[in-house]
Amino acid sequence: MAIPALRLSPPLLVLAEESDASGEDLVTAFAAGFETECALAEPISPDHYEDGWHATATFGALGAAAASASLLNLSAAKTRNALNIAASTPAGLKRNFGSMTKPLHAGLAARSGVTAARLADRGFSADPNALSGDRGFWDLYGPEDRTEFAFDAAEWVLVSRGIHIKYYPCCYFTHTSIAGTQALVDEHDISPSEIESIHLQVAQGAADALHHSDPDTGLEAKFSLEYTVASAAVRDRVGLDAFTKSSIQEDDVQRVRKRVDYDVDDTLHYDSHESVITIETADGTYERTQENPPGTHDNPLTDSQLREKFDECARRAISEPASDELADVLMTLEDQNDVAAAIRNATEP
Repeated sequence: MAIPALRLSPPLLVLAEESDASGEDLVTAFAAGFETECALAEPISPDHYEDGWHATATFGALGAAAASASLLNLSAAKTRNALNIAASTPAGLKRNFGSMTKPLHAGLAARSGVTAARLADRGFSADPNALSGDRGFWDLYGPEDRTEFAFDAAEWVLVSRGIHIKYYPCCYFTHTSIAGTQALVDEHDISPSEIESIHLQVAQGAADALHHSDPDTGLEAKFSLEYTVASAAVRDRVGLDAFTKSSIQEDDVQRVRKRVDYDVDDTLHYDSHESVITIETADGTYERTQENPPGTHDNPLTDSQLREKFDECARRAISEPASDELADVLMTLEDQNDVAAAIRNATEP
């Protein structure tokens, strides 16, 4: 799966402002989009991603359509139509990872989803079998063998797997390696000057996504295993400031980056996030297996880590008091009677 919140939240906030939706309405619509996206993605993953498609863009449009349809309170027939309309909009290439176009994928998916729902609400039509029919969505985007296609509506992914929150502002495939590197450095008090090499063993999916070994821009650095691991070895936190031009060019980071290499562990599932990190120094060799990154269902962020991430993002756009008030609103979202009004009140100067 990709990162659903990227394309579910923007259209929901827009529609909430138009409809005076409550927090409960917003959460319900988010769950509808999230579950729909997971259900539609499951039958053709990871083959779809292996073929070069960016799931954020392809499945995202369908999830955004379902979420928007829920908040617009569309009938079942109109909701199906919204999904069939959205099925004609997805695109997104992994080749664009590390460029401005990659994050644009999420915006295009969000726009496509809310547009599809609005069109369906006004009677706009699509083929009723655009998803599953011959030359439909699954036929074109999925593997040839679809004998195991099945939907288990009894399982709620939000409950069984939970939401994973990205702690670091870079490709998710880097997160276990970042966390494992920082854990080794902290545990053994390793300074950057002591590092002779860092070797990683990762899944094929990580190798396919992280193709910028010597990044020149912040966007490329987000898709560089070598840079993000070097940054983790040198810095206390790999945050937004780590992806500026000057941060990339720091001497200590560059020296360590040149000593980072990795190979693919063929025993791992294609999209596994497990990483084995080995750091060699003059005083010894240290190894750690990191199965899950921070922010997963099994390794959740602490309240302070979650707030740190929120503040780092929000305070680049609004004042510290406004950021604090907005955080309080979002942490009590289900209790808000009018989401749009609450957010406006929290963020107005």
